Amino acid sequence: MNFFKKRQVKKIMKQILHEATHAKYMREDLAAEEEIKLLDDLKSQVKESFKQNDMDQFEKAGQQLADHTVKILPNHKHAVIKEWVEVIAVALAVAMGFRTYFLQPFKIPTGSMQETLYGITYKPTLKKELIDQFPLNIINWAYSGELYKEFKAPVEGQVGNFGPFNRVPNTSSMIWLPIGNKQIKVPMEAQFYIKAGDYVTKGTLLASAKRKTGDHILVNKVAYNFSRPERGQIIVFNTHGIKYEGVQKDTYYIKRLVGMPQENIGIKDNHLHVNGAALTQPSFFKDKQYVLPGHGQPSVFSTPDQSCLIPANHYLMFGDNTLSSLDGRYFGPVIESEVLGPAFAIHWPFSRWRFTNR
Repeated sequence: MNFFKKRQVKKIMKQILHEATHAKYMREDLAAEEEIKLLDDLKSQVKESFKQNDMDQFEKAGQQLADHTVKILPNHKHAVIKEWVEVIAVALAVAMGFRTYFLQPFKIPTGSMQETLYGITYKPTLKKELIDQFPLNIINWAYSGELYKEFKAPVEGQVGNFGPFNRVPNTSSMIWLPIGNKQIKVPMEAQFYIKAGDYVTKGTLLASAKRKTGDHILVNKVAYNFSRPERGQIIVFNTHGIKYEGVQKDTYYIKRLVGMPQENIGIKDNHLHVNGAALTQPSFFKDKQYVLPGHGQPSVFSTPDQSCLIPANHYLMFGDNTLSSLDGRYFGPVIESEVLGPAFAIHWPFSRWRFTNR
């Protein structure tokens, strides 16, 4: 047999053996033991006849193996679709397992961690630019997370009063814009084309803006099985045990770890103090300024000279942007069991890709 003929026969043999092996894996726990044994014997005969260059025996054993494979695992209608469903199901199971035990994705919705991590932001835009046209807008969105958006009146009616006083709860920049008997969510930073008192028809353009998605991060869920949390790390924790008005229940917050168990944390002259001494290490804290909670708001820092004593097995977390962060200054330390892990990397938008906590 010449080289090219032998190569072609070898490809056929590999395909037959692949199908037989697949049939064995799929039916090994259901087929009779003697049928599985015969399958293995026929596979051995195919391999041996090819090695001995006995084409008559190879053809005979190959046909027998193919027939027996079909007997064990009959061809079904839509077999290709079913195989793809199996592959996708296994891939999803692996991905979910990886998400559960190793790296879990999260997105940053607000600006409480700026300038370190960005939440969803808007900037006023008068009209679509070239980059906002299809298909460039898809490419730009994939790379930078930026997308042009228009906000139109859902009904006919008069525009009511709107502004920062009409902020949507649990958002950093969205406000309610009243139109007749409806209210629509519009970013406060949008370019507005109407004012309070105007009468608009359904479909009237009210505002436009460019929406930039918040950072999407990966959290290392196994890190604290091998090491302890460290001051300065950006950490994700569950709000399950936090009882404070405005804190969303059973969700996850991301803040920076500023206080360790059994430490006394204070804010003096807009700087953190630990056990009475100004905090300078890690270096992030040296020039970092923090503000006390607003007057009249319940917090663990009700007066400028008051400090927070952190219990054992608890950690105190602040947002980097303390002008706009509901954090440990208000609801206090978080128990260790609610800590999920440190942020590992920003994985999207691609323009912001980088490792965190470094």
